[in-house]
Amino acid sequence: MVKSVVIQRVVPHYRVPVFRKLHEELGWQVACANVGPSHGLNCALPKDHAWLTGFDFQRQKSNEYRAKVPLAQILRETGAEALVCEFSLQLSSTWRLALGGAAIPFAFWSQGWNRERGFERLKDRIVQKTRLLLLGRADAQLVYSEESARYLNRELGAKMPVFVARNTLAMDEMPGRAIDASPVDPLAPHIVSVGRLTPEKHVPRVIEAFLRLRASFPGARMTVVGDGPDRPAVEAAATPGGEAVTLRGAVYDEDEIAKVFQSASLLVIGGSVGLSVNHALAYGVPVMIFDDAFANHHHPEHAYVIEGTTGFRVRDTGVDGLAAAMRQALAPPGPRAALKEKLSAYVEHELSMDRMIDGFRGLDEHFARTLKKPRA
Repeated sequence: MVKSVVIQRVVPHYRVPVFRKLHEELGWQVACANVGPSHGLNCALPKDHAWLTGFDFQRQKSNEYRAKVPLAQILRETGAEALVCEFSLQLSSTWRLALGGAAIPFAFWSQGWNRERGFERLKDRIVQKTRLLLLGRADAQLVYSEESARYLNRELGAKMPVFVARNTLAMDEMPGRAIDASPVDPLAPHIVSVGRLTPEKHVPRVIEAFLRLRASFPGARMTVVGDGPDRPAVEAAATPGGEAVTLRGAVYDEDEIAKVFQSASLLVIGGSVGLSVNHALAYGVPVMIFDDAFANHHHPEHAYVIEGTTGFRVRDTGVDGLAAAMRQALAPPGPRAALKEKLSAYVEHELSMDRMIDGFRGLDEHFARTLKKPRA
């Protein structure tokens, strides 16, 4: 067992069960900034967890994502034998480790490529190339999906150790996962959208498609959970729907989120895909997304949406294509009933907490082997 320390900007509330498990099983610790809610997230506080130590990250007032990480202090005070560092070009620790190296083995924890940027513009390709140059200086990589692992091994070489920790949630702690309270009336489905309201999520697009859907499903209703900078656009799109569209705002209480998913027929995502996929699948709710991962800047979780198993991948583009796909998916007996057994089996086998921890176990074993060898 290696005394490993994870360096993260913040620890979102949904990541607490993962780090708690890592501490209990592998003895790992986490170092993060001394902050409360950040980046629109409800974050863990160091005073509440034995495995979490807070440090003073110097963050820019104009950009809370950019921070100077007290790397030397973290190494000194934690006695780390290995590091697992959040990879970001806006964190000084990324540059310090990549350019200056370290006396102990370290891994970068990333999504592989920058999902928000893509590769279309010259500037985007330069950023992606810079990421690869820095990532390549680490002893190992930790990513969320096999897709990301293949990308890094293709770009960094097959000899680079890449470990996959499938992104997931603590499903065993979710209340009422087995409850299906979705509408019985096939003409009154409940469509949900859950996640932060940002332009790349294209929630207005989902609302527009939902409103067109109501011609075929007059009793359909939609609930939008989330808040963020795109809220004015979401409110404008929802206005024509009247009482058929409910905007709940941000909801962090799992009991309240559970009620939304238990009553849902389908989660529909109109743009970039993230962890809401796992959240819906944990409650047995199929997910609909646009298929083109690069055009929609999907995060790794898009790989968990498998056509005919966990949901639906829309190959047509735009509102019309989305509305048509929704009409087809909602045809009797409805998506939850149609995919129930396949979806449940996939979630239990592929998205369990133990499945995610497997990636960290592999990295821990790699660190143990590396520490037996002299550093170059």
